[in-house]
Amino acid sequence: MAYTKLQTAFLAEGLPDFLVGTVEASPTLENMIALVRERATHQVVLTPFMIVAGQHAYHDMAGEQEDSWRSRFERNGYQVECVMKGLGEYQGIRDLYIRHAKEAEAKLKN
Repeated sequence: MAYTKLQTAFLAEGLPDFLVGTVEASPTLENMIALVRERATHQVVLTPFMIVAGQHAYHDMAGEQEDSWRSRFERNGYQVECVMKGLGEYQGIRDLYIRHAKEAEAKLKN
């Protein structure tokens, strides 16, 4: 449900090419391949939606094995770039976490 809401927010912001997929839930890789096909593009950029781009991202998203997202998109004829940067590497995301932690701490003190 949260991923669907995020996708809706991207669309509302005028970002139709920002697609949200998941490895273990929905929308699936098959859903993503279909959506990318609709956009008539030949390039795909994959990036993890995780605080840290760890083993899961390196293996399931960008790995060399035949079932990784990168491999599956490449087999479907797409040029794939993997950006192995976790959300925590972006200053704006870190600032957001700090702000939320401070707000939570302030609520606990009241």
